Amino acid sequence: MAAKTLSEPIFDSDVRRVSFFNGRLLSGEDLTQEQLANEESGRRLGRAIGEGVAYGLEVRPTPGADRVNQPVLTITPGLAISRRGDSLHLADPVDIALKQLPASNGANAPVVTFSVCEPSDGNIYVAGAGVYLLTIGAVEGKQGRAPVSGLGHIDVACNTKYLVPGVRFRLVPIELEPGDLNTPDRLRNRLAYRCLIGDPPAFAGLVTNPFGPPVGDYGLIDELRPGRLQNCEIPLALLYLTASNGLVFVDMWSARRRLIAPGADSRFPLLSGDRRAAEGEAMLAQFQAQIEDIMAAEVQPSAIMARDRFVFLPPVGLLPIASGPFTRGVDYATFFSQMTYRQPIFIEGAQVRSLVQEALDFPPIGTTSAVVVWLYLVRENAQAALGGTQPPQSYLVFASGHTPYRGEPRYDVHHWKFANF
Repeated sequence: MAAKTLSEPIFDSDVRRVSFFNGRLLSGEDLTQEQLANEESGRRLGRAIGEGVAYGLEVRPTPGADRVNQPVLTITPGLAISRRGDSLHLADPVDIALKQLPASNGANAPVVTFSVCEPSDGNIYVAGAGVYLLTIGAVEGKQGRAPVSGLGHIDVACNTKYLVPGVRFRLVPIELEPGDLNTPDRLRNRLAYRCLIGDPPAFAGLVTNPFGPPVGDYGLIDELRPGRLQNCEIPLALLYLTASNGLVFVDMWSARRRLIAPGADSRFPLLSGDRRAAEGEAMLAQFQAQIEDIMAAEVQPSAIMARDRFVFLPPVGLLPIASGPFTRGVDYATFFSQMTYRQPIFIEGAQVRSLVQEALDFPPIGTTSAVVVWLYLVRENAQAALGGTQPPQSYLVFASGHTPYRGEPRYDVHHWKFANF
């Protein structure tokens, strides 16, 4: 290929806009070409913003539904942008039956076509025991009949009045690895971190040899592309169903990510890109959602050990503890047993946000690793729990020992009992 001169223009044939002028004869093909140019321009803007969920599209088991025989998911309204740049908008909440095929279209409903985002295997819904990735993808429907001229009195298939964008949901089966079901209590966390950091972790060799091969795609979700997961789809959650227990769990943050801006640096994306920051936030959200489900389901949460439920902990997290009038919560000595941790010390509430933001840049904590875990009690929470008719839930903040320790003594405005002196 011959080199171009410095000022020689390079044209983009993928976006060809129709030149309009008085006297030109326009055809349907011309107007379609203009629509295609606008669609491609919109997709490019979407790719520049980044793929992920902008807001909403939260997935939860439908309250009151039979989770064993007829599991149903409720998905909230929201907006996402696919890797291809499609805008995926759900205007109203929707209930999705996991063991039921889509209902037939009503008389006035758009006729759906899947050519916009057709999966390679053709599956729309999948039912049965196993682990599944729930996705949202783009579809297009045809609605109404347009008046025509010059086609005689015959009914033709092309006289569609409107092309209506829409979304559809799909389940992608996930293969489990040997031994995954040997410890079912840890399955949710294991799958989450297989999605979040890969197996082995993508960044494990980066600091050892930063000048080696650049890190490309990693993690369970990337492994599904491009064959089983299309670029016009966005992952929303991982689901686990069994024949005996039905819908066991829905884990949004294993798969769900906020909008991730594309990085300009392809050599060191794990050091400077936005993806790792988004995955750190997802680690925190995944842990908080799982620990909330554990607190709601367990008879004796104070007996829980981290190693029994988690392969990894996020680099920072908030843990409800059994203290004072609150008997439902973990016992931190039991929870972190067989791990290296420092006894809790007090920090001010003003430090919590900065601690969380700083810690999210660090790797997750392996529950079998030797990394020390810092434990912090929040002074305002502990002080409020000492009195009052409605004391708040006691909690502590844990953080990776790689983060700077914040347990210095304080002598200024702090009450003596909370000064760590």
